[in-house]
Amino acid sequence: MYRSLVVSMCVLSCSLAARGAAAQGTALQDRAREVRAAEDSLLGLQRAAERAAYPSDSARTAERLRRDPVDSIRVGPLLVVGQRSVLRYAEPAFREAWSYYEPLIGRAANRLEGQRFAVVEGGRNAVYQTRDSTRVIRVPIGRPRLASPELNLSSAYHAIGKALVPLLPFEVRSWLFDVWGVPGQLESAYRHIARSGADGTRRCMRREIPACVGVLGLQGEDWSTWYSVEQLQNLIRNSDVLRASPYAPACFRNDAHACIDVYRSRSTRPNTPLGGNVRQALMLWTLEKAGAGSFEKLMVPDSSDVATRLVSMTGRPLPDLISEFRNDVELARPRARADAGRAAIAGILWSVVFSFFALRSTRWRIG
Repeated sequence: MYRSLVVSMCVLSCSLAARGAAAQGTALQDRAREVRAAEDSLLGLQRAAERAAYPSDSARTAERLRRDPVDSIRVGPLLVVGQRSVLRYAEPAFREAWSYYEPLIGRAANRLEGQRFAVVEGGRNAVYQTRDSTRVIRVPIGRPRLASPELNLSSAYHAIGKALVPLLPFEVRSWLFDVWGVPGQLESAYRHIARSGADGTRRCMRREIPACVGVLGLQGEDWSTWYSVEQLQNLIRNSDVLRASPYAPACFRNDAHACIDVYRSRSTRPNTPLGGNVRQALMLWTLEKAGAGSFEKLMVPDSSDVATRLVSMTGRPLPDLISEFRNDVELARPRARADAGRAAIAGILWSVVFSFFALRSTRWRIG
């Protein structure tokens, strides 16, 4: 009897729970339908707004293209596409940039066949679409009143460089930080070297060529010569992760090997003393020294490191090559705008002029 009563109570409880769950489920379903209805309503409003806006946008775009149609020019294997008003200023920049690269690239130019460049005015978006955007490089070009020919030429250099980087082996791309430089950057390289406070860079400025090789990242994974012990200690103090290394106490006791072990225990290394600008300047400088077809040699698909490739391109020992590069960078050191002699002469002349007008004034006259 008691057993049947217990069973009846359990059945009643389960049925009530089931009804409650069903009611809750129905309420949730009703709420979900309301949300979906609201979303559909908003989506309908958005699509209506788009239908109202697109015809006017399309009309404006069509009018712009009618007044300034899209055209294209061939520069070597490159195809430059843009509105005619922009192509007028882009063409001389691309032709000059290609005249620099063509002898260096040599037979590898066929790898650039069909590479397209979409030139646009300043930062504007293009009013036309290309069929295959994966192979299109966007290039900002300015009109004379907004940008000098030198800026347009720099844009063309950068654009062609973007097309060259994917052709390089992984080791070279990594060393260049996946960025290609522009010619004539030795002065910029000097500024970066002069601003670096790393011990290796300072020794490079003192003509210690092994230090130059080290800070340029031409010793593979060996970065032990980049910074002094004191500099490594400061870097480690500023990092909670590095400071927690078991090798940190020994490093702070001026153990140079322990400072290196701190980074290795965390599978990392310090930031490079010299960024990609100096490396890119070295690469272009070496290509120019190596002459025609040098880029083709750089493209050889093997596992050679960058130092080996530089030596192979030029046929010269690495220390001699880096020593000459360092000297050329120092020769490109920016000069003062005006020397002290001219400044002194200008000061004297202005003093004479002011004295002349002062003596002509009534307050300064005597008698």
